[in-house]
Amino acid sequence: MASQRISARCVVLLDQRQLLIDGEPARIGSRAFDILTALLARRGELVSKTELMSSVWPGLVVDDNNLAVHVSALRRLLGNELITTVPGRGYRLEDRCGERADPVMRDSVVVGRELDLGSLNELLASHRLISLVGATGIGKTTLARRAMQELAARFGNGAAWCDLDTVADPAAVGSRLAQALGVEHGTGELTATLAHTLAGMHMLIVLDGVERVADEAARLAHTLLDAAPGVHLLVTSQVPLRLEAEHVLRLQPLTIPASTATAEQALEHGSVALFVARAGQGARGFELTDANVADVITICRRLDGIPLAIELAAARASTLGTGALARMLDHRLRLLRSFNRAAPVRHATLRAALEWSHGLLTPTERIVFRRAGIFQRGFTARALAEVADDGSIGGSAVVVDALQSLVDKSLVHLEPGPPPRFRLLESTHSLALEYLQEAGELRDTAARHAHAMVEHFRQAYQDANDARRSADDVRAALLHDLDNAQAVMAWALMNEPLAACALMPALSFACADLRFADVQALWEATRQHVSDALEPRVHAHWALGHAVFWSNRDVQAMDHWATIAARIFEQLGDRDGQYWARAALVVVAARRTEGVDEALARLDALEDESLSPAALRYGVTSAAIAASVRGDSALAAKLLDRSLQLAQRIGDSHNLAAAQINLLDAALAQGRVDDAIAYGEAAVQQMLRKRRHSLMSMAQLNLGAAYAVKGLPGRTAQLAREAWPMAVAEGLQPYWADYLALASAQCTRLADAARLLGYGDTGYGQYHTQRVANELAAAELARALVLQGMGPAEFEQARAQGTRLGDSEVAMLIDALCRAAPPTTR
Repeated sequence: MASQRISARCVVLLDQRQLLIDGEPARIGSRAFDILTALLARRGELVSKTELMSSVWPGLVVDDNNLAVHVSALRRLLGNELITTVPGRGYRLEDRCGERADPVMRDSVVVGRELDLGSLNELLASHRLISLVGATGIGKTTLARRAMQELAARFGNGAAWCDLDTVADPAAVGSRLAQALGVEHGTGELTATLAHTLAGMHMLIVLDGVERVADEAARLAHTLLDAAPGVHLLVTSQVPLRLEAEHVLRLQPLTIPASTATAEQALEHGSVALFVARAGQGARGFELTDANVADVITICRRLDGIPLAIELAAARASTLGTGALARMLDHRLRLLRSFNRAAPVRHATLRAALEWSHGLLTPTERIVFRRAGIFQRGFTARALAEVADDGSIGGSAVVVDALQSLVDKSLVHLEPGPPPRFRLLESTHSLALEYLQEAGELRDTAARHAHAMVEHFRQAYQDANDARRSADDVRAALLHDLDNAQAVMAWALMNEPLAACALMPALSFACADLRFADVQALWEATRQHVSDALEPRVHAHWALGHAVFWSNRDVQAMDHWATIAARIFEQLGDRDGQYWARAALVVVAARRTEGVDEALARLDALEDESLSPAALRYGVTSAAIAASVRGDSALAAKLLDRSLQLAQRIGDSHNLAAAQINLLDAALAQGRVDDAIAYGEAAVQQMLRKRRHSLMSMAQLNLGAAYAVKGLPGRTAQLAREAWPMAVAEGLQPYWADYLALASAQCTRLADAARLLGYGDTGYGQYHTQRVANELAAAELARALVLQGMGPAEFEQARAQGTRLGDSEVAMLIDALCRAAPPTTR
């Protein structure tokens, strides 16, 4: 026989001269293996020392101690009970095969895979070939064992388990299956022998870990399915067999709860349930609580819900604690290792498991895999082709073929599109980056990645401006690559500042719904690299984008950068760019309440049919702001209606919402206060659903203004208390001052009202702007109410005190106003 089992844990592969313990090759010397073979040939019988020595050392005179040393080594591997010493005579290999301590037959507990187990059992009941496919460590073997235990009794001839994960030679697949089935075979064709033996049987056979011998396993499976209609095959692998009869069940990572979940809620998710179960085994008394649940969720998320990684991490929880463990996962490839001596070598560490999968790849696939590591979170096939192909691996088609193979081998995860996106799990990504650095390819790959992302963002932004694609679709697509863009920004700032500046306008467009402070930090990071030495077109677009970004926050900065952009675009003959820049300068004039007519005339002179829809929308919105400043609220409303229509035309829900918020402001200016409140309450709910931080803050501001004008100080105060942290983050706090002053005056908190007017004076001064329209009206009304109760000198003193207020002190005034406001208006 080519292979023989000598105990529940130990198998001898005679043709390969290997000893397997728990399915893993054991390190055994050639003399020790010869002794084991001699004992195995006469299992259960006494073999004398003389017979052993003549068999192992033929023709040589050898000291008895040599035999004793090798027997001792065998006992350390096999266990003392397997080889018995008969004093003065020799040794006997005991027959322990009848003991069913095989780990396959021990109860296998499935945690977090109950639905997958149900699906697998249903498939096995109705189909004859099921391939359980997934990444290394995702739990294929555990699930297959459990399914085998539950279903074995349904098959007349039971079930058999065949380990193939240690088999690298395709020729050994048949003999390993014969060993699992207890089929003796001689010199005949083994596949035919197996087919003949199984022909009349009704049984389940599990082929575990076939990825290294997938072709031979597929050939054998095809033969057995044809010859033995009662046989059902369950295959676990990182790659499908690609047979017509095959039904693939691809295992996904365990579910991960939201970061805000309570301990009770988190335990409903497979990843957390598994972590808690395994941590409980390693450290008595471990309990998931609301105090440590955030750390556990972070651990499970950073490990992508992969069971093996979670189990290895859980084993560390007792010594490191969940907080430290979560912080140390950047070093996961060194940190995560098993303390279970019975664990297979390939599952002993996270690195070993990943390297096992990496070992399945062809040389070209390895190149594409490591270069995919430059991407953050995800990428398209097109992007990978642009970045991975450096001219040495055969072009884009070769990269795409390699990508498909990486998906098949479960090293890259497919996320259905459109367009389809791909990603490396975080642990796999760490290994790919490590290989990329070791290959000396990191810098060149990072440069190709940067250039590809800059072009991708720039072209998408231009498509949105020209209405070739809806702005919403473009933003959604770009947000998928936000992590890539931020990584490129960090790299480019250190290596190619031109690329960082070229990326920034499109990146700002993509981030329109994110927090103002986050986007401001990116603009500030690139500003130090902007000068007249910058390539003119990049310089002009950066300046224009920066000017538009500062609307309502810093009129002086807006003026400076819009002026530069207008000059360069004029030199370049770019009429669209000129129009954008002149529209920004209209906003500047309106916020300063000076030079508005001249700014509008310059803008009107540039308007024609060649303008992009996005530029035209911005120009109309700028003209509406100017009309509002000049007191022509009817014209402002008409222009805002047109801006809204243009936003709808280009599919830009962000600017559509902005136009609606501006209509609220226009309604208030026209005296339609109830309409303004209705618009505002609807807008706040919409922004809350859409999670549009900057627009949410603007909607709250304008609604608070309408409440104040309506004489509802309690509602103004309550809304301001809720909105104040975001208003500070978004830089909108000066614009709240006059409405808060009016609400305070309405509640006879006269000194506070005067102070808030002073606080507003400081804010408007810092932004180099003036009160306009509604702010001016609110400030004048608040001043009039305050002067009814205090003298001019006292008023000016309090107002002067307000110029020194900080944002936190204003928050305290808002809290006091909430307490003072009439209960019926809250």
